[in-house]
Amino acid sequence: MISLKKMVAAVVAAAVLAFAAGWVVAPRVGAQGGASSFQATMPLFDQVYQTIVKDYVTPPATSTLIQGAIKGLTGSLNDPYTVYYTPAQYQQFLNQLNGNLGVDGIGVEINQVGQYIVIEAVLPGSPAAKAGLEAGDEIVGVNGKTLIGATAEQAATLIRGNQGTKVTISVQRGTRTFPLTLTREPLSLPTIVDRMLPGRIAYIQLNQVSQDAGVLWQAVLAKYQAQHPSGWILDLRNDPGGYVNEAVQIAQTMIPSGTIVTFKGQITHQVYSSSSGQSLSQPMVVLVNGGTASAAEILTGALMDYHKAVVIGTQTFGKGIAQQLVPMSGGGVLKITIADWYTPSGVNIEHVGIKPNLFVSGNTAPIVLAEKLLGQSVNLSTTVTVGSVQASQNSQPLTLDQAPLVHGGQLYLSLAGAAQVLGVDPVANSANTQVTIHYGTSSMVLTDNSTSAVFNGTKETQPASFDQGGLMMIPVAALLQLTGATESVSGTHYSFVNSFNQPTVQAPKP
Repeated sequence: MISLKKMVAAVVAAAVLAFAAGWVVAPRVGAQGGASSFQATMPLFDQVYQTIVKDYVTPPATSTLIQGAIKGLTGSLNDPYTVYYTPAQYQQFLNQLNGNLGVDGIGVEINQVGQYIVIEAVLPGSPAAKAGLEAGDEIVGVNGKTLIGATAEQAATLIRGNQGTKVTISVQRGTRTFPLTLTREPLSLPTIVDRMLPGRIAYIQLNQVSQDAGVLWQAVLAKYQAQHPSGWILDLRNDPGGYVNEAVQIAQTMIPSGTIVTFKGQITHQVYSSSSGQSLSQPMVVLVNGGTASAAEILTGALMDYHKAVVIGTQTFGKGIAQQLVPMSGGGVLKITIADWYTPSGVNIEHVGIKPNLFVSGNTAPIVLAEKLLGQSVNLSTTVTVGSVQASQNSQPLTLDQAPLVHGGQLYLSLAGAAQVLGVDPVANSANTQVTIHYGTSSMVLTDNSTSAVFNGTKETQPASFDQGGLMMIPVAALLQLTGATESVSGTHYSFVNSFNQPTVQAPKP
């Protein structure tokens, strides 16, 4: 059994929800060594250990020293995916890996990156999702207590709690820090959510590649194949991954033959292939974002490399390594990185991720664009009001992170607001002074307080972006040029219609 997920501490939320790339081929017994071999190979370590035991002001517990030594060994690798689990933590890891959340929380998956706790996925329908939290946001405090330097396990312990109770977190997004008070809810994560969209488009949302994902996928596939859909949408947004065997099984239903993924490491070289001869008879669009990771990226990479789907959304997480679970004495387990994995075309995506064929962001825009690519006449229609965070999109309420404002006679939106309203993918630099806005196959670069912009490599003049309370505000005029959307104004109300005419990539014919 191979398991491949990000290592996250579960604010969803057990103490350690390690959706980490874990590779479990045949768990083996850890290396055993006696005191004599230990002393022979590590005299300095043994000398320090003995001195602490004999001379420290208060006698330390041996177990505490050993646990600290283990953390030191794994920490020295600077690899957040190599970690030792106590027996209790390991059981929590297994439960979470199969979607058995079993606790109340806010619905985010987190990882410790350096000194920071970073959100790597937001569970659909969770309190965090409703509040607009996003992958990449940093949680820097909980109920007034700083999380700088805290472990993911410590953060999860502070954030989770009883159903109906409130927790206030401090969120850092770019250079802006703001508080959010959320009410904890019971959390469950169905493996698959599906429905038939207008135009007989089968929509399948795969939330995680759990232990039964392959079987569930084949069942839902058969259900919709019997209804003769015109096309398929596979939504892998915020799917943190799961079991490699399950991802391969899913890929085999769409890739008739060829390599699906290859693992290479010091102790392993393993190739997973398809020879089933199966292929869908209708075109497919795959949706991804920064929360798409690990086994979900394996599936995405295979479908993209074999041109079995158009991939739209934003750049994926970039989890291109795998771990093995090694049982240790006393019931603990060491999860250790042992391999890189490669897409069929031979690409390793670690720290890079997969770039979609077409860039589009937001909650609704990717689905609308997918429908458009599959032949439907649909638009993204959004109305915003100056000074209000309340908006509407395709007849549904929409809450913006920052109210639109007029500056110098121009309407401005925040970066997140631009993504929600028009579907662009804005990425600011670390100093929050420059933003690259991707949309479809085009891009535009805007610099804070500068009227000079770069549109698809060509310099031109646009209204200047500017900082507002730590948020970069960008001119809607530039967004309209980039997207080709239309604008109408009635007093303080602005309406936008994005018909997605600019993207030229079409969903491939099987």
